[in-house]
Amino acid sequence: MDAIRDRIKELRRVPAGELQANPRNWRAHPSSQRAAMRGILAEIGYADALIARETDDGLELIDGHLRKEVTPDQEVPVLIVDLDDEEAKKLLVVLDPVGTMAEADVGHLRELLGEIEGGNDEMKTLLDQIGLDHDVAIEFDDEELDETVTDGLELAAEWKVRCHPGARDGVQKALQELQRLFKEAVEITGGGFEV
Repeated sequence: MDAIRDRIKELRRVPAGELQANPRNWRAHPSSQRAAMRGILAEIGYADALIARETDDGLELIDGHLRKEVTPDQEVPVLIVDLDDEEAKKLLVVLDPVGTMAEADVGHLRELLGEIEGGNDEMKTLLDQIGLDHDVAIEFDDEELDETVTDGLELAAEWKVRCHPGARDGVQKALQELQRLFKEAVEITGGGFEV
């Protein structure tokens, strides 16, 4: 195998609004993805660079269009690469899809998700969705279960739904039984089952 070329010329901090969107960008960003990105940036900040190349019209993005859009007034880290037009087109097409080819180690993902605490609403939604996408069972401790039951009963009261006096205990028991059955199904099937 020949030596692999380093195509990164420099890391530059650039106001996002000065970056040119790539006219060939083929990815659309739905509102759920925009919300997730805003949540990540609000909680963690920039921990990855956008990728751009120099053209006669300025810096043209290859990767990072959504980050540019959600933080247009922010100074952002940009890797400047020395790609020609043909190479830039190839990278624009393959950069994200090659990442989606990775397979999940569900055990490690379950462990990692279990270690993460707190977060803003967008981050929590994203983490929950990642867990659901990979059939990772979400475990509740007693405090979370009590909070879930309380939230449900408060919502029922707000909607003026009548509950008999034992409803709290009944809901809590039902959730515990559902959690037990889900764990049992995961153990029996090794995590691969459809609901």
